Amino acid sequence: MSDLDGRQRAIARVCLGEAPPADALALLGGDPRRWQVYRDLVRTRLWRALLEALPRTYAAAGGERFGGWFTRFLDEAPPRTRFVREVAPAFGAWVRAAEGEALSRPAPWLPEALALDLAEHHVALSDARLDPSELAAFSMDLPAALDPAHRRVRVRWAVEGEAVVERPRTLLLHRHPTLGSVETLELSALGADLLDAMDDGATPVTAAIGGVLSRRGLSADGAFAEAFAGLLTDLMEREVLLGSFAPI
Repeated sequence: MSDLDGRQRAIARVCLGEAPPADALALLGGDPRRWQVYRDLVRTRLWRALLEALPRTYAAAGGERFGGWFTRFLDEAPPRTRFVREVAPAFGAWVRAAEGEALSRPAPWLPEALALDLAEHHVALSDARLDPSELAAFSMDLPAALDPAHRRVRVRWAVEGEAVVERPRTLLLHRHPTLGSVETLELSALGADLLDAMDDGATPVTAAIGGVLSRRGLSADGAFAEAFAGLLTDLMEREVLLGSFAPI
């Protein structure tokens, strides 16, 4: 290991460990108080990034529990990237693994709060794009091409005023096509199933629809055709549905 690698590891240990190790401070040299200031700056920047990315999670968990996660995360599984935007997903994955089933106690909506926060964070910052050369105008006979940056989250709980009530639904999160803000569309149960079936990039839309209707014991009558056309129009206007994948 080079001297530079050693110093970088020492800085990480000083900034991210539960307490600055004496051997790391000795390797870095200088006034330990300056390294404490630097440690505080780094940890404050990461803390603020997590609060900004995970507001629902913080509210559901409470400051003490969330703060305990933060300290343990930095000590046990510190960030391995210089990109701050990647800290929240890594933190979320660690929380899920560390808490397991206990994550839903005492607040059963906490796992959903985390899922929604991470989905919104992904949609806001994702640079995933489809290759325009792979796209064609939308056709029911071709697989649907959906924006890879969008996310769909099935949730059971909803915050209404100061109360949390049970209201199962599916939320589609996507970026506004011109403003870039994260928008949310609530899908019907059937709409969510249809979108799930259409989102494999391989099944023609007609076949995807047929499979869902068959499983639900429904028929493609006039009412369904009208509702499905409305869903497609909405998805196109929101630029979630970008067209179809061109045949190879």
